[in-house]
Amino acid sequence: MTSEEFDTKLDKYYKESHDELKDEFKQKLAELEKIHFLILMNTVQKL
Repeated sequence: MTSEEFDTKLDKYYKESHDELKDEFKQKLAELEKIHFLILMNTVQKL
């Protein structure tokens, strides 16, 4: 394997793992927004 091939494989690997992390982050963010919304609604009901 040449260094160019290695670099290409490395780039591809980093891009794939980065996309995976990005998806996971979006999922966690959506969960947090949901929780925040529920707390907000709960607070409004108590007023």
